[in-house]
Parts: sequence; structure tokens; C-alpha cells
Amino acid sequence: MESAEFIYNGRTHNFFNTLVENLEQCSEFKISVAFITFGGLQVLLETLQALSERGIPGEILTTTYQNMTTPQVLKRLSEFPNIKLKIYVPPTQNDGFHAKGYLFHKSNDSKSNDLWTVIIGSSNITGRALKTNVEWNVLQNEPVENLQEPGIFAKTVLKEFEQLWESPWAKEYSDDFETIQKELVRTYLVSPLTEIIRTIDNYFGKEYFTLKDIFIEERRKILQTMLKGKLQIFANTYESMYDEGKGSIYQMQTLGLDIPKEFKISAQYVLTKQFNDLFIDSRGFLDADIIQQASDLNFEAKRIGIEIDKEPTSKIFSKKIAQNINRLSYALDLQQVDATLDLLDCIAKLEIK
Repeated sequence: MESAEFIYNGRTHNFFNTLVENLEQCSEFKISVAFITFGGLQVLLETLQALSERGIPGEILTTTYQNMTTPQVLKRLSEFPNIKLKIYVPPTQNDGFHAKGYLFHKSNDSKSNDLWTVIIGSSNITGRALKTNVEWNVLQNEPVENLQEPGIFAKTVLKEFEQLWESPWAKEYSDDFETIQKELVRTYLVSPLTEIIRTIDNYFGKEYFTLKDIFIEERRKILQTMLKGKLQIFANTYESMYDEGKGSIYQMQTLGLDIPKEFKISAQYVLTKQFNDLFIDSRGFLDADIIQQASDLNFEAKRIGIEIDKEPTSKIFSKKIAQNINRLSYALDLQQVDATLDLLDCIAKLEIK
């Protein structure tokens, strides 16, 4: 008969206990997890060794996503003769692999109690996930119908596992992985980026990536780092133009002369940054000093004839108003009403749209 059980890490029982119990009872197992760390593998080694000695076959599908599953872990798992190990490598960086599923086939010679136990949830094979993390998992037992195939739920999960297992992106582990790792590390340490890409291409080919996709996140970070320095130079230039030039500009105004566009551009940048930084740094908490500083910046902008871009501040206030209204919807508190009205008054005073 089908039964379901909620598995979590508690004081007297945890996911590790459940996993070991089902491994010890099974006649074969299939595991799909994103992460397998050394700490997680270490506590399971005794159980896995016992399964190996009994000849219980197993299939483990994992990934090197975020480099959590290390080559050392993969090598140790590959040393168990009863376990088939595959590494799922998504075709692009936009495709992830985060499935966590544990499948146990339990049968005996008479086949009278033949069933599949399926655990689906949040637990990877890491030390904390197995014993201490807040993890939620559901265990489902499904008997094999007519001694031929499991129920719908187990059958669906098994089918998905087999599709991933047979996918062209699921590669069998071999000692070549360690060799490739050492070569890539050596190349990374002593060679330019173009040589690193060439080496990866030589080992993996286009089925793993295209040059358009490779290192896209790293390229973005490098570009941001490069731009950050240049943008800081521009920012310093604008601030210098504004601070050094505003005295002369005010003199020009008293004489009825037009303010140069170049100064207006620098002033708009500086005043916009100063205005929004006031509320970003204060995280939306207001006091009289902040409101006065913001009002002075508004006055300065109008005097020069420019408009401050207040969009970042507007988002902060919009969020605060939404939070206040949400609280009021649960309980009408006069203090909360006053705070909301003060907030709206401040928005009007500072001309925030």
C-alpha cells in the first residue's frame, strides 16, 4: 500500500538516518543530486562499502555545478565497483541542474513485498544537509503493481531519472577527469585567456559550450571591473567640475549670463548622486537632518536649472508605503497611520514622484 512520510532533520531522527536505512534495505538504488561534498560522502562510506560487498547495484548522477562536487569526491565514488557514476554537464551556463531525488528498489526472492521507495526534496549529499540543515523531503513508498512496474509517482520519477541518465549531457566518470583538471589548472596558472579557451575546447568540444557562452559570467565581471575604474574617473571629474565651478557659475547668474551645458551636466550628476545616497544610506529612515539636506539639494538644482533623477529614492519610498499599507490592512494602528501620513507629506515636500 502506498504511504508518504515527511523527512526533516530533527533531534532524534534526520535525513541521514532515513537515507542509510533505505540504502541498507534496497536491492538497487538510483540517486540524483546537485552537490556531493567530501563531508557528505564521508559519513556514508561505511554504508556504501557494505553495499559494495553485497553487490547492490547503484547509479549516481551529479554535477560540478558551482564546483561543490570536487574531483576527489568523484574519484572516491568511482572506486566502488557496484556504482555507476555520471556527471551531468548542462549545455550552456543558462541551464542548471538542481534535482534532488533518491530511489530505492526493495525486492526479495518471493517478490511478495516488491516496492519502490522514492524521496524527493531539498537535501543534497553534504554533511549539513544530511544532519543539521533545515531541509524538507517527502518519502513515498509504492508497491510494484502485478509484480511488474511501480505506481504512477515512482514510475514518473524513474522515467525522468532515466532520461537524464541517458542524456548526451550526462557523461560517465573516468580517471580522465582528474587528468583534465590538472591540465586546465596548469594552463590557467601560466597561460593567457585565449590559451585557456583553446584547451577547454580541445578537451570538451562544442557539445559542452560555444565560444559565445564560455565564461560569460566571468566576462561580465571583468567588464564591470574595467568600467568601474573608468566610471569612477568620470565621477571624480564631474564632482571636481561642480565643486570648483559653482562659485563662478553663481557670479554668472547674477550677471544674467547663461550657465554652460557642461556645468549643468556635472551638477546634475553630483546632485542626483548626493540626493539618492541620502536615502539609500539611511535605508529609508527619515529624520529632520536628512529631509533638510534633501530640500537643500532640491533648491540647488532649481537654482541651476536642472532636474534631479530621483528614481532610486522613489523606489525606496514606494516599498515603504506598500509595507505600511500592508500592516494597516491587518490592524488599524493610529501610530502607523501617522507614520504613513508623515511619509506621504515628506514625498510631497521633496517632490518625489
